[in-house]
Amino acid sequence: INRFSYEYLGKQSYQDETCYLLKRIPRLDTTMYSHQTVYIDQVYRMQKIEYYGKDGNLLKILDFNKFEYLENKYWRPMEMIMENSQNGNVTRLYWDNFHFDENLDEMIFEKSFLEHS
Repeated sequence: INRFSYEYLGKQSYQDETCYLLKRIPRLDTTMYSHQTVYIDQVYRMQKIEYYGKDGNLLKILDFNKFEYLENKYWRPMEMIMENSQNGNVTRLYWDNFHFDENLDEMIFEKSFLEHS
C-alpha cells in the first residue's frame, strides 16, 4: 500500500456490483503506468483495474471474475483476464485448488533461497 497514493473517485456500477473507484498513483517513477483506476466492491473484492500510460491513454484492463468464498473467510477470483487495450491481446488466468494456512518453511522466502531456485 505504501508504493501508491490514492484518490477516491466515487462509486460506479460494474458487473452488477456497486464499486468504489480509487485512483492509484505510483509513488516512484519506476513504472510504465501514470496511474491505475481500481474498482472495489462493497465487500472489498477487487473487480477491475485499468492501467494508464504516462500519456494518459488506457493501456490494459484486468478483470477479476468468478469469485468463490473459500474456507468461510477468503474471497478469491477463479478467473483473471488481462486485455491489452492497444493491440487487443488477451491473457486469461484460471485458479483452482487453493491451500491456506500451510506450514511452509520460512527459509523458502529468504532471498538467498529464491535466487537459487
